[in-house]
Amino acid sequence: MPIQLKRCFQYLSLFPKGTSLDSEEIVRLWMSQGLLPLDGDRRADDIGKKCIKSLTERSLIHLSYIHYSMHDLVHDLAQYVAQDECLCVMDDNFNTEKLQMIRHLSVTTDRHKFSIEDLQLQKLLQAIKDLQQLKRLRTLFIRNYCDKRQIRSSPVPQSTRPRTNTEEVNYERLRVSSIISKFCEEMAVHSRHVIIFGVLEDLFEKLKYIRALYLNYIGITQLPDSLGNLKLLRYLSIEDTNIQSLPESICCLYNLQILNSNIFKLPTHIGNLINLCHLSLTRQDTFLPSGIGNLTNLQTLNHFNVSHEKEHCDIGELNSLMKLGGTIDICHVGYVNIFSNSPPLKTKKYVNSLRLDWCKKDYYLSKQDEKKAEQQLAYLQPHVNLKSLEIYNYPGVKFVEWVSDSSFTKLTKLSLVKCKNCTKLPSLGQLPSLEYLMIRRMDDIQHVGREFCSMLMASPSNSFQNNIAFPSLKSLMFWEMFNWEVWDGVEIGDFPSLQYIQIYSFKLIKFPQFPFMSSVERMGLGSVGVPVVSNFQSLTNLDINIITQEHSEWMSKCYFPTLQHLTLLYIMVECVHLSQKQLPSLKTLKMKYSGELKFIKGLKNFTSLNSLIIKECPILEFDKVPATLQQLKFKNCPLFEKGFKEQQGHMPNILMIEERDPNEEEEEKRWWIMMRKRRRMSMMTREMRRRWMSDDEAH
Repeated sequence: MPIQLKRCFQYLSLFPKGTSLDSEEIVRLWMSQGLLPLDGDRRADDIGKKCIKSLTERSLIHLSYIHYSMHDLVHDLAQYVAQDECLCVMDDNFNTEKLQMIRHLSVTTDRHKFSIEDLQLQKLLQAIKDLQQLKRLRTLFIRNYCDKRQIRSSPVPQSTRPRTNTEEVNYERLRVSSIISKFCEEMAVHSRHVIIFGVLEDLFEKLKYIRALYLNYIGITQLPDSLGNLKLLRYLSIEDTNIQSLPESICCLYNLQILNSNIFKLPTHIGNLINLCHLSLTRQDTFLPSGIGNLTNLQTLNHFNVSHEKEHCDIGELNSLMKLGGTIDICHVGYVNIFSNSPPLKTKKYVNSLRLDWCKKDYYLSKQDEKKAEQQLAYLQPHVNLKSLEIYNYPGVKFVEWVSDSSFTKLTKLSLVKCKNCTKLPSLGQLPSLEYLMIRRMDDIQHVGREFCSMLMASPSNSFQNNIAFPSLKSLMFWEMFNWEVWDGVEIGDFPSLQYIQIYSFKLIKFPQFPFMSSVERMGLGSVGVPVVSNFQSLTNLDINIITQEHSEWMSKCYFPTLQHLTLLYIMVECVHLSQKQLPSLKTLKMKYSGELKFIKGLKNFTSLNSLIIKECPILEFDKVPATLQQLKFKNCPLFEKGFKEQQGHMPNILMIEERDPNEEEEEKRWWIMMRKRRRMSMMTREMRRRWMSDDEAH
């Protein structure tokens, strides 16, 4: 193993066993210690990712979903290799003599020992402060999980009947005891803050050569001004704390490269930190002060709130941040008033994910306001290297051209959410690499036609591939499209790669011919109408919300040769007919939230069904179940439960599980509210369908 990779590996021993490792934070910590080898003009993040890959290929770490982890035996190896450099201290298990030698120290208290871990933390901090060789220390991690846990006093019991004199006295005593207990807890918290704050103030006076400082749940609300003495500090993380602001002295830390925080207010002169590369803000309501444009080395700025206040940063300052990359969320876009000649995001070739949010729920706009919203969206056009785009609460009537520009060849994910004034969808079919598309709460959309696919006209210079709409799309979702009634304009060849589709629009009556259904594996439906297709060759999962008589008839005519999992919700008919011929491969059947369902016909004939789950079907009666059934789950189905238990002796192989929910009453309340809303919506949509069919007959 190369020496530089070995040093990166041994640095990971600072994290306790079982810790989920975030690749970005690992790389940034390596950066703070100068462990990454320089390689020309390559960004340090790219070099760090290469080191992560090398460690993964050597099986020293492995990827679990989105985070990395290290096996306990490998962690022991890392500790052995780094025994003279790195030390991970759990609770108060530390040796003062050993602390004198190490360069990287991680302190973690046991989250389960609430009553003593503050004393442990104070003891550890005091021991570190008293060390004579603090100038050797380059890394200090302090984790104390107890402050994350909310301490609640015992609730005072309530009763509706009048209290007796004795009960009144006991109640008053309990109330006073609760107040005193709460006061004592607040005093204890304040006392811990004073003690730990004082220790940190002295500690920061001595840590002159510290490079990385990580503070997590340490029970303080502010940092001492002596933080400004850490002149060589490159990495500071205070994400999981109650600290609301940073001392102005931090603006003297000119070597600071990484700052992670959840503070409400940044220091006024943060623009002085000219070497800052990564500024990660976890709070959504943090506004940046004026002068951010001076941070020309900034590569990460995950959140930007546009403001009309003079002391806050103007979005035009982003123009000078040419190295900006990664993910950025821009909120309160409606406050953008100054449109310079140079859009601030168009030159940001390293930005791969962008979220634009106007952050308002209701819009009552004039024509001038609608035009301004379009100007704002046009002004924030990103670089064509963008991979993910989300637009929320856009108040304009139409989208600008760049949203559907085919030059965005790397765009794979697009979400349009709560753009309630738009009457037409943009022509997204020409985005060549789009794989994921979600459209939600577009309340003014009533018709989706050919303009959505936007097939290019055939010409000698165009290949056949260019004539296909959505050539790479795999997932398509329409959610909560409350006024959408008609979808047409889909032609043969469109959506050739589609695997997953969800449609939840209660008024949708007319569907396209769906020539692309041959590739769809998972589908969710929540509409009054049904797709004009009868053969699903690849479908394995089907979820249907609101089962009307039309849906029941449609299912009895369709053929699902590969369907294995079927979920039916809000069944609004008395009887559902299921056929083994139409569903020859069905393994799991779920039926939920169906107050009108009484019978399930044909269930006993299934030869492949293994699992049956029934929930909130109060009047459903029991009928025979398949002999192949292995598992039965139910909840709030009294008639079905009674019938099953009467015949359970004849079905010894079935495992019956009665589902229980600790929040059962609240869930049931939400269910009945939803049922009433769905029933009203169904009545409205049935009337809409009747009118639609009458108009067709008239023409």
